[in-house]
Amino acid sequence: MITRYFCTLFDSNYLLKGLAMIRSLERNCRGARIHVLCMDDQTKYILERLDMHFVKCITLAEVENEELLKAKTDRGVAEYCWTLSSCFTWYVMQNYPEIDFLTYVDADLLFYSDVQPLFDEIGDASIAIIEHRFSERLKDREVNGRFCVEWDSFRRDEQGLVCLSRWQEQCIEWCYYRLEDGKMGDQKYLDEWPDRFSSCHILMHPGAGIAPWNYAQYRFDKDPAGRITVEGAPLIFYHFHQFQLLENGKFD
Repeated sequence: MITRYFCTLFDSNYLLKGLAMIRSLERNCRGARIHVLCMDDQTKYILERLDMHFVKCITLAEVENEELLKAKTDRGVAEYCWTLSSCFTWYVMQNYPEIDFLTYVDADLLFYSDVQPLFDEIGDASIAIIEHRFSERLKDREVNGRFCVEWDSFRRDEQGLVCLSRWQEQCIEWCYYRLEDGKMGDQKYLDEWPDRFSSCHILMHPGAGIAPWNYAQYRFDKDPAGRITVEGAPLIFYHFHQFQLLENGKFD
């Protein structure tokens, strides 16, 4: 069985989503090993009490260096999390040499079927990213970034490491919630990757990266087993962006 390595990050406010993501990923990826950056003590305490053998908890104190602590002083919570997306992925790659291929995933994803088709599609590529695929009425939002930092894969080879290293350096230098000089958070940096790196693969599977900003353009159905399909292909993961549970038991 092939071991598949992932990393993610979240705090106790995102714990419900993060835990749902982790468990759904483990169900749909045999051999998954997930490194979690616990953004607060409560997150680490609860995850460790759940004793999930496939989860490795890492604290902020282990990851934060002088550069990150300096960046932290002038960034909001979301902006600092965006900064850490690349920096934590880099940290895991540097500290766990057994990892040959690492994928960062957002904590608010939910996996519905086997992720193997995505790895089949990636093949030997050094880098893998996914487009927002905005619906027609939201096309103007592409100015903030063609690609979505929800699934980003890096191989331990020259292009993979150069790309990841460059991305974390860029995010440490500038990662804010505004469009400025061709930059926007951590995501607009990805726009140049397909041209800059010959071994960068753009995921095309219709069932990957379904989200509020793109679902309107797709045809959904169910297969004979009752599993959700997108344009006839299995739904692999949905991005529950801004999903909130309300006090009355309903959701927004």
